[in-house]
Amino acid sequence: MPLQMTSQQHLEILSRGEQAWNRRRQEHPDEAAPDLSGSQFPRADFNGFDLHGVVLQRAYLREASLRGACLRQADLQGAYLMGADLEQAELSQARLVAANLNGANLAGCAFQGADLREADCGGADLSRADFTDADLHGVNLLGANLEGACFVRTKRLSSRQLMAARNWQKAVFHRDLVLRLDLPFARDAELCVLAEGTEITDSNQEPASKNEKPSRALATLSCSLDPTLG
Repeated sequence: MPLQMTSQQHLEILSRGEQAWNRRRQEHPDEAAPDLSGSQFPRADFNGFDLHGVVLQRAYLREASLRGACLRQADLQGAYLMGADLEQAELSQARLVAANLNGANLAGCAFQGADLREADCGGADLSRADFTDADLHGVNLLGANLEGACFVRTKRLSSRQLMAARNWQKAVFHRDLVLRLDLPFARDAELCVLAEGTEITDSNQEPASKNEKPSRALATLSCSLDPTLG
């Protein structure tokens, strides 16, 4: 049976800093996920913290710093992250339903399989973010920066949402998504479109070894959309 700790005990360990918190999580991998719902963390420094699976429903994290933090499968439903810095955070399969990410720095975040329904990302920096398999139903993207963001098998995204954002033309799209959304663009416009199974690689990188998976460098590839693709 997983070890049970109170929220107060988790908060006490959290207050000791990144090393103490991450060590505790590494030493007790079977411990029940910490439930810190409703906790107050304004301007907190959680850079590099291992917060995978942590329940942070309705947590107050305004202007908190979570750069490079692991929030995989974390529950951030209704969390208040306005102005927070989550650059390059791991948010795959995280639950961000109705989260307030207005003005947040989400550059380079991994949102693969995340649930962002009705989240407010207005004015956020989403450059190079990866939305593969993410659910973006009702997400507010007004004024958000989408340069280099990746949209592959992205669910319930509308053209209206995209066109409310900035630099959506500089994002990376799977071909089928572009055709489904019927996005407006000039025929000579540069729009990066991927075919099934295509990997984005940086042309300046050394060739990958046999045992190394190809990497994605979203900001370095650009290609013209062929209107005859179908």
